[in-house]
Amino acid sequence: MRNDVWSVYILLLADNTYYTGITNDIIRRLKLHETGKGSKYVRARLPLVLKYVEEAGSLSEAARRERAIKKLKHAQKKKLIEELREKEKDMTFPIEPILDRIIIKKDEMKEESGFHVPDTVKGRSKTGTVVAAGPGRINVETGKYIPLAVKAGDKVLLKEFDGHRLDWEGETYYVFTESEIIGKLCE
Repeated sequence: MRNDVWSVYILLLADNTYYTGITNDIIRRLKLHETGKGSKYVRARLPLVLKYVEEAGSLSEAARRERAIKKLKHAQKKKLIEELREKEKDMTFPIEPILDRIIIKKDEMKEESGFHVPDTVKGRSKTGTVVAAGPGRINVETGKYIPLAVKAGDKVLLKEFDGHRLDWEGETYYVFTESEIIGKLCE
């Protein structure tokens, strides 16, 4: 599904080279590359592995970031990818939710959220951190995913922690659907 948010991505190709591109629909773009309908450079070097995605906002910001990454040497791109993986290491979770399910770890925080909370929710609101999120709901008309508004690492506000409890390796998590989340906390 296309959207207004553009991303820069890096692919590792079969000949151990990197390809850097931009898109506003990463899933569609990867499918084009995998089927040989993307760039000629990638087509000649299949298979590919998505190694890096960075949200850039607008098309012009994505194009600017793409140019900067393309100027990097192979070792510098590898370091950029490793730095991202290191940052994400704390946020990885061994279970990948399906559809619009989201796995959340309850935060040990006060209930201050930074935005207005309706009286019907006050006193019961809870915050948590998204540890894993599915790809989204499927649009029944098009068959394509409608991406979720949250991703791993986001802080969210929930009415209550009454989602399905999941105990995994000594930790307690909760499984929700996107519609059960009140909002994303802005820091």
